[in-house]
Amino acid sequence: MRQITKCSIDMSKFPMDTQTCSLRLIQWLSDNNEVFLQGGSVMSNYNIFQSEGEWREIEKTIKTITYIFGEGLSQNEISFTFTFQRKPLHFVITSVLPVLLLSVLNLGVFLLPPESGEKISLCISVFLSYALILTDINEVLPQSPDSLAIFNVYLLAMLLVKVITTLATVATLKRYHAEIRTQQLSSSSSQKGRVGNNSMLDECNSSKGRCYVRKMSSDALNGVFFSVISFIMIASTSVCLALLLL
Repeated sequence: MRQITKCSIDMSKFPMDTQTCSLRLIQWLSDNNEVFLQGGSVMSNYNIFQSEGEWREIEKTIKTITYIFGEGLSQNEISFTFTFQRKPLHFVITSVLPVLLLSVLNLGVFLLPPESGEKISLCISVFLSYALILTDINEVLPQSPDSLAIFNVYLLAMLLVKVITTLATVATLKRYHAEIRTQQLSSSSSQKGRVGNNSMLDECNSSKGRCYVRKMSSDALNGVFFSVISFIMIASTSVCLALLLL
C-alpha cells in the first residue's frame, strides 16, 4: 500500500529551518482483539530527494500508544515522526550574499562627493538592482500562509533602508546646492562692493570662510545620514542572523 501525505511546515527560520513531519496510524472499526497494530523499525527511502538534494534527514522515531476504552476494548496508535533539515548553502550563495553586498554598496552613496553629480544615479541603480533581486528571491521562497519567514521581514527592512537612503541623498544634495547658491550670491555682492585696495581681499577671504562653514554643514548632514543608515543596517542584519541561528 502506498499513501501520499502532507504536513504543515514552519517557514519562520528559512533557509536555516528544520521541519518535523508526523504520520499517525490508528484503528477505527476494530480493536486489538481483531487487528493488532504494533510498530517496528523505520526504514526510509529518499530516492525522490536525490535530484534536488535540498533536505537531509536528521532523526526518525516511532511510538506506539494504546488507548483503553473499556474492559477488553483497546486500540493502538502508531506515530511516525521524521525530522528534516534544509541545506542552506545554495540559497545563501545565490540570494543572501547578493542582498548583503547590495546593502554594503548602498553605503557608498554617502561616500560619493556631491560634486560628482552621481549620488542620485548610484542610489537609484542600487535600488533597482535590489528590486530585481527581490523578484528572483520571491520565486524561490516557498509560500506558507501559516508562518512568515524572518528573512522576508529582513528584505522588507532593507528595502525601507534603501528608500530612506534615497530621501537622505535628496536632502543632502538640496542642502549642498543651496550652499552653492549662497556662495555665488555672497561672491557677487562682495565683488560689487569692493573699493580697489585690501578691502577686496578681506571680503573675498571672509566670503570663503562663510562658504566653507556652510559647506561643512552639508558634509555634517551627510555624515549623520551615513551613521544612522549604517547603524540600522548592522542592527537589522545582526538581529536577523541571531533569530535564524538560535
